[in-house]
Amino acid sequence: MKRDSSLWTGMYKAERPALSSLWRLAAEILGFLCLILLGAVAILGLKCYKCSPCPENWFWYGEVCYHFSTEWKTWQGSKDYCISHSSKLLQIESKEELGFITPLSSSLWIGLTSKATNRSWIWDDGTTLSTDLFQVNERDYVGDCVVLKDGEVHPYDSPLPKYLQSWHICRVLALGTSESEAVFQLPTTACLSSAAAVTAEP
Repeated sequence: MKRDSSLWTGMYKAERPALSSLWRLAAEILGFLCLILLGAVAILGLKCYKCSPCPENWFWYGEVCYHFSTEWKTWQGSKDYCISHSSKLLQIESKEELGFITPLSSSLWIGLTSKATNRSWIWDDGTTLSTDLFQVNERDYVGDCVVLKDGEVHPYDSPLPKYLQSWHICRVLALGTSESEAVFQLPTTACLSSAAAVTAEP
């Protein structure tokens, strides 16, 4: 029995270095795979950063990209600016979006104008404003173009005097959303005949 026990102990001691080497090899392989995965994650993260669904310096909210202007313009100047950036003046399509925009609306042109014939309010894509969304404050009506100011919607003429020029928001669907590559319909509105953009601050 002593001889057999010694033989077993010797075999165990002989196998232990082999097992240790296998575990070390497995650990090295797993570590190498982890490094590969970390590298892949870093590369994908970089690609996702470069492939943002919105253009540079635009804000992403929901399925929409927004650009907040840093210059004061007329309604027409604002509209032209948005078109030149493959977008359109802000068109509010839900109460959720209205709630997002309202705190930012110190004075902003939006893509809403009036048909002089029946005083209906039309978005740039030709759809009629839903009164369930909001109503234009016409108590002090002075024009056919609309400013979102301090949470209220007011009609003004464009071009405006310098002291009534406004900022604006451009809006476009984020990449990857439905119809994001569609060409927006260029509207014919009561404001298209207004003067060229005036970009000087008041």
